[in-house]
Amino acid sequence: CDRMVRYLVFSCSLNSESHSRILAEAAHTRLSELGKPNEFIDLKDKSLPYCDGDTTSDHPHIQELITKVKAAQGILIATPIYN
Repeated sequence: CDRMVRYLVFSCSLNSESHSRILAEAAHTRLSELGKPNEFIDLKDKSLPYCDGDTTSDHPHIQELITKVKAAQGILIATPIYN
């Protein structure tokens, strides 16, 4: 895609049927309908290391996400809530 991604939509649940994932997908769809360049990022599909607060920022997948977040105009993060 030659359009610059301006909005990131993160789904942070490991459950494919979670309400937060459904919300993230709906936001991604709506932004697309409005002609807003966006990217849906499903963290369950990313091989991410456990955060140790020290060395994880060197991981290639983390570097990719850092680059995308820095370039984004807006970020929507849909996270699960556990009661």
